[in-house]
Amino acid sequence: KLIIDRNNRDNGILNLRKLEEHDCIQYSNKIKYSGELPRGFGGIPSNSDEVIVESDAVLYKGRGFEIKLQSTEFSDTKVIRIKIDGTPKETALDSICRLGALMGCRHDEIPIYKSVSVNTSKLSKHLKRHGWKPFGARRGLMRKAYRGIDAYGACYLFDDFAVFGFSYNHDTNSARRFSQMRKVVNQLAKSASTNV
Repeated sequence: KLIIDRNNRDNGILNLRKLEEHDCIQYSNKIKYSGELPRGFGGIPSNSDEVIVESDAVLYKGRGFEIKLQSTEFSDTKVIRIKIDGTPKETALDSICRLGALMGCRHDEIPIYKSVSVNTSKLSKHLKRHGWKPFGARRGLMRKAYRGIDAYGACYLFDDFAVFGFSYNHDTNSARRFSQMRKVVNQLAKSASTNV
C-alpha cells in the first residue's frame, strides 16, 4: 500500500503525520540486505552525478533524485531513503520503480503525492462535482480517471487533510508521464487549498 492508515501498526513507506511537511516526494523503508545491491538498483549509480560515501551510508544524487542506502544496527538490513524533487531520467525512474516492491509497495511503483490541509467534507463535495467518485470499501478514498496520462488519480480524505496521488509504474516508463502526474497532484492540492 502506498498509504497506510494511522491506526495500522505498520507505518508503511509514507508516514502520514509527516506528509504535509513534504515539499517533494520522499519515502523510506527497511530492506533485507545480503551484501549485494538490491534488485533494480543498477540504474541508480549510472544515473548519479554525485556519489557521497558517509560513515554509515552512501548517497546517490542524480537529476531530480537522491537515494540514500543507509546501514542499520543489523548487518542483514539497510534503510533506503528516496527523495524525488524533479523528473529523473527514464532509466533512473525504472530503477526507482523496481525498488518500490522491496520497500512495501504492491508492485514496482513510485508513489506520486501531494498533501493539503483542508476541510475534507467540503472537499469531498467539491470533488464529486468535478467527476471524482468514492472508490472501494475504504471510507474516504475517491478516484478519477485521467485519460491524458492514462491513469487513475486518488484522493485520500482524512480528518483535516487530504492526499492526492498517483501510482507511477515502470510498465509505461516515461519521464514525460511522470512529470505530468507530479504536475496534476500539485495543481489538485493548490486548487483544493484555494477553492474549498
